[in-house]
Amino acid sequence: MIRTVQASNRLANSQAEGSIHISLTIRRGVVSDAPELSVFAERCYRDTFASANTTADLEAFVAATYSLTLQETELANAAIITLLGHANESPIAFAQLRLGTPPECVDANDSIELQRFYVCRAAQGCGVANELMAAVVSTVRALRSNVLWLGVWEHNARAMAFYRRHGFADVGSHVFRMGSDGQIDRIDVRTL
Repeated sequence: MIRTVQASNRLANSQAEGSIHISLTIRRGVVSDAPELSVFAERCYRDTFASANTTADLEAFVAATYSLTLQETELANAAIITLLGHANESPIAFAQLRLGTPPECVDANDSIELQRFYVCRAAQGCGVANELMAAVVSTVRALRSNVLWLGVWEHNARAMAFYRRHGFADVGSHVFRMGSDGQIDRIDVRTL
């Protein structure tokens, strides 16, 4: 699957008004993408959560989650689908879908988890997240599922608002381990 779209956003400042246009290509990741994904995914995670967590917890989490070996394993796993977003051959976004058993609060056995969804800071506000979500939904439908679920940290208001705009509804919670810290993730579900 390759999806090429134009994402743009109007920006205004005190000096001038202009536009940012991004030619975004979204494709399914393969094992050879692991080195780039490992570095990019860790950077996105740090940018999003470093300021709200202890260094020890953050370091433990990224070491366990974004190693090159684990990214190779995940990209080779048929139950995990990674979508990579590139602009000018540089990574700017990614999403990972995981097939598996949902938590009890998700009332659909054929549901698919949106395990990770990140857009780098430089591309935020340009429509990239909307295009990536459209690619996620298209992928889920192609897998013959009509329920998508995710966990989102209860203190990540920006992400929660984004998911609400895309039709997700809160159905419960679970504990997410961030190093030694047990944090609460809200479980959101979207019926397609």
